[in-house]
Amino acid sequence: MEEQKPMESEIDAYLQKSIEFENIIVTAGEKIRSLSKNVYGDLSVVRHAYVAALHLLFEKYDEKSGDFNKERSDILTVLCAYLQGIGITEHCISEGQYLKAAAVLKQDYEMVAKIGQIKKGIVESKRVPNAKHAPHGTQRFYGEINGLAHPSSIGQIQSAIVSYQTGAGYGTSFVPGFDEGTAKNFFRWHIWSLFEMSRIAFILFDEIFPGEQGFKKATLYKIMTAVEIMKKNGFMELK
Repeated sequence: MEEQKPMESEIDAYLQKSIEFENIIVTAGEKIRSLSKNVYGDLSVVRHAYVAALHLLFEKYDEKSGDFNKERSDILTVLCAYLQGIGITEHCISEGQYLKAAAVLKQDYEMVAKIGQIKKGIVESKRVPNAKHAPHGTQRFYGEINGLAHPSSIGQIQSAIVSYQTGAGYGTSFVPGFDEGTAKNFFRWHIWSLFEMSRIAFILFDEIFPGEQGFKKATLYKIMTAVEIMKKNGFMELK
């Protein structure tokens, strides 16, 4: 007996379910974004200042000119890889995708550590960059997100998504939820990585294009403005 194939209308209905499912998650993310923005406060302005500073630098960038050497080229490679994903990092944090956010924040942190490794002249290896090459005092955060980025226990996964106590067990929703503490903490570390990469980029471009000062002054102004706002928010001691 020949197997009956589904009608085109049935296939359309089936695919519509897929669209509906993802739309539920997207809609929830949009609502969470509004809540996230409320807890970021002035740090949203800081983020824009750093991104603008980086844009100013790269507007002047020409890969065919400049004083390049291997170290500068390697740093530029890591920096560009970081910049390609800054929007993804912000989206994951601001839209309640905290498990995914931990993974990208971990990678961003490791890129900062990788540049520290390059500057120290350490021979490249295939291993993950050691956190000790990142700025002193930041290793604690790396330890916090490492467990979430590589969820080895149900408890770690549960801490990053919405769950409900139901008797002896718990129910879990596929719809992302808002957690004020996680959103603020993760966003602060996103800002920190932007600060580090902006500082690295400014020094790098000053070395590659030593004669051009105009765009550097505008960039430095934006960076210092962002730093002052960070200090006023008790972000961290920045010197």
